[in-house]
Amino acid sequence: MGGAAGSPGTASGGDTNTTGGGASGGVGGVQGILRGGTGGSGGQAIKTYVPEVLSSGSTIPIVVGAGGSGGAPIWGSAGSPGQNGSVTITWTDAPLQCNGTPEVFSTPGTYARAVPAYSSLTAETWGAGGGGTGASAGGTGGQSSFQNIISYGGGGSGTGAGTNGAG
Repeated sequence: MGGAAGSPGTASGGDTNTTGGGASGGVGGVQGILRGGTGGSGGQAIKTYVPEVLSSGSTIPIVVGAGGSGGAPIWGSAGSPGQNGSVTITWTDAPLQCNGTPEVFSTPGTYARAVPAYSSLTAETWGAGGGGTGASAGGTGGQSSFQNIISYGGGGSGTGAGTNGAG
């Protein structure tokens, strides 16, 4: 018997928005024969910009969400934390500055990035995964964003190992 899984995160503002397509949720802890629920995966959004949509040299806010905390242990193992979210930016031309190598922001926090000269720029955001259940529920994963593209974090898993609480 296991705890309830966390809800997957959603996404908005992308050309494609995938519920649960982001960072993985944490695994539930084990207490005797009971296993806690897994945290929900974060959302994922991808958007490609054509020239002049983002002004070269302007500053874009970037936020990377932290993975949800794992539920506390009681006599077994704790639930594991969810994976951190991320934001990946790739661009081409005008002149070729990225050489096809993506720029990845994967440490939770807030950043400011100057928009490079580009002919095509793609931003991909992954919401953080929710934490797995231990003796207590896992925490909700944080959202990740690039400008107005937002990927929400996955839900923390149920209310305790072996229960069927809401995720």
